[in-house]
Amino acid sequence: MSKMNQSRILLALGLTMIGFLTDAAIAGRRSPKENAPFLLEEKYKREPDPKQRVLIAIKLSDLRFKELRTVYMKGAASLQQETSASFLLATELIAKAVNDATDSGYSKKCEQHLRRQMRSLEDLKMDVSYQVRPALDAITKQVAGFHEKILYSLMNPVEHS
Repeated sequence: MSKMNQSRILLALGLTMIGFLTDAAIAGRRSPKENAPFLLEEKYKREPDPKQRVLIAIKLSDLRFKELRTVYMKGAASLQQETSASFLLATELIAKAVNDATDSGYSKKCEQHLRRQMRSLEDLKMDVSYQVRPALDAITKQVAGFHEKILYSLMNPVEHS
């Protein structure tokens, strides 16, 4: 093989690698932004459709629970209070969104979601040390309160005239 052909092959391989790396970097930057909790909170605030706000709030609540689980499993005491507050804010957004949506289908979806989250919180309590369980008990009580409000609204719907 001549030196000219070797140079061309190396140049082609180099450009191909740069292209792949650029595509991977762009894709890597795009994916976390789509699911970032702070972006979902902004999207929730901007969304005019109450039914879409319900779906955004559910997704946000899932992400915040994953953060909560990670922090408690790592035992990062300094982040537990902040993460707990963020999670409770997300579950409160679900309750607000259901109130605004006035659609029993979305209310049922939220009721089921909160019921699953309460089970996940119970599982998390079993996985962490005894010292942090009271904090998780308090969180579970607040989520149960939101769940009961939604469940009550399903059982006793308000008549619209």
